[in-house]
Amino acid sequence: MTIKELLDGVKEVIKRASVAAEEKKKQQTDVEKTETAEQEKPLELPKKKTYEAPEFTKLDEGGATDEQIADRAKGDLFDYASASRSAISDAYENAVKQAEKSKKSGEEAYRSAVEATDSAYDEAKRNLGDALIRRGMAKSSTAALLERDVDLDRARKTSEAANRYAETVAALDNEIAKAESERDAALKNFDIEYAVKYAKRIAELSKERDDKREEAIKYNNSLAEKKADGEMSADKASSDLYGKDLDNVSKAVSATEALNKQAKDDDAGKAMSLARYVLSKMPRAQAAKALMTDRVYAENLTAKQYAALLDEYGVRA
Repeated sequence: MTIKELLDGVKEVIKRASVAAEEKKKQQTDVEKTETAEQEKPLELPKKKTYEAPEFTKLDEGGATDEQIADRAKGDLFDYASASRSAISDAYENAVKQAEKSKKSGEEAYRSAVEATDSAYDEAKRNLGDALIRRGMAKSSTAALLERDVDLDRARKTSEAANRYAETVAALDNEIAKAESERDAALKNFDIEYAVKYAKRIAELSKERDDKREEAIKYNNSLAEKKADGEMSADKASSDLYGKDLDNVSKAVSATEALNKQAKDDDAGKAMSLARYVLSKMPRAQAAKALMTDRVYAENLTAKQYAALLDEYGVRA
């Protein structure tokens, strides 16, 4: 077989390979149309997601007013004050009631004593009169003296009973006065103790309010820094996620391009292998000339492959 015939055969083989490749591409058109359409769509970049910085609520820096603290202190001490005042009042009232009860009993005893004395001496005078009459001495001076003695003794007994009653009443009045004095002293002491407790409670509540107010001011002052940090963190999170999305899109595009390139490289590689085989059968000068004059190489090889062959055979394009 002559070189010409071999060259013609190679041309025919290359043409058939080219036709077969075109046919294969045509058969894959329906499948590739969808992929191509997807690939030719304008590249849609992912939407950047935004993260909201956390919101912070300020604390109330006001707190209770002095009037509110005073009212609360009174409320906290209300039960103590009521119980203390009630105990003092009850002690006084019980003492007065007992004294009044004793007065009434003394008055009843006095009246009973007077009635008993009158009854006894009335009986004594009647007996004396009867005795004097029996002796015939009813009109005598002796009778008058004896009746006077009875009246004097009655008056003495009645006076004694009255004095005892008066002494009892005076003693009970003294007890009432003493109870009143003790009540007043107890109330005065209570007022002093209450004032101390009231002032102490106001100081406690004021300190509690001031401490909370100081904490609230300190916390609120830190919110600006916290808000700035939160916004920076949110922006960074958004940027990081967007960067990852862009990387994923980039990787997907690169993979698709690589697959398409591999398919083209496979067909081009077969043509290149066949061209090298044919040229290797020729003398080097003839092969170089064939590369320059025969369009089959330039038409069926890629520009890179054709340039590589020219370089291998020392041909300057």
